[in-house]
Amino acid sequence: MNLALHGLRGQIKRGDSLTNPQFVTDNKLDKFDYILANFPFSANGWKGGASDRQDVYNDLNWAENGKLPHGNYGDFAFIMHMESHLTDSGQMASIIPHGVLFRNGDKKYREYMIEQDIVEAVIGLPGDLFEATGIPSAILVLNKNKPEERKGEVMFFNADHEDRFYYDTGSSRTKLLEEGTDEIKQLYDDWSEEERVCRVVKTDEIQENDYNMNIALYVDTTEPQENINVTETLAEIRNLESEYNELNNQFNEYMQQLNYEGGENV
Repeated sequence: MNLALHGLRGQIKRGDSLTNPQFVTDNKLDKFDYILANFPFSANGWKGGASDRQDVYNDLNWAENGKLPHGNYGDFAFIMHMESHLTDSGQMASIIPHGVLFRNGDKKYREYMIEQDIVEAVIGLPGDLFEATGIPSAILVLNKNKPEERKGEVMFFNADHEDRFYYDTGSSRTKLLEEGTDEIKQLYDDWSEEERVCRVVKTDEIQENDYNMNIALYVDTTEPQENINVTETLAEIRNLESEYNELNNQFNEYMQQLNYEGGENV
């Protein structure tokens, strides 16, 4: 239905990509120039049958010891599988949960991506974008043939800026602004930097951070604090104290005029 609504033609196959890949020719994974995906986040119990077909396709092979991702977190299994479907110059963009970027058990897979220099960008998105989950997500962009000027670099992008990149729909959901996505694309195309929004990071820095790719390590995601003029603030506090004393004295005078003291009428 989605393809039809957008005037696209496509081939749809139903199945489990990890245990029984559908796009296969002569026991080899079909290759694609572009892959867009939104896989099931942190799939639990995904390993059933995966080891058996790994001997055939050899696509879940980023760890030196051949160890597969944890059975409760199938995120990198999907990422590895999709990367294996790319041509030598293929590109991939997939929605991911933030755990992919810093989860301890997945460090060896992040290390592979960085050492192979196939990560082009990580774009952090606001929360509540999807019906199925309210957790913040990100877009992981892989490029197996990065332009020369982008090699050894990764763009980290923080798009969690309300009214610039997204807005609150008022129904517990957020939505990306069209002009916001255009701006993200422009900054990405220009490979430019902007404080608190995006930064181009050398892979050496990611290595120094033990392959932790948490966006907050590279782009300031905190809300800016208002600058405080100490002199003006102290003067305002003294004025408020003076006003309080005047009002308190006036209140006491009224109480005396009403012959009220000690909390009882006299």
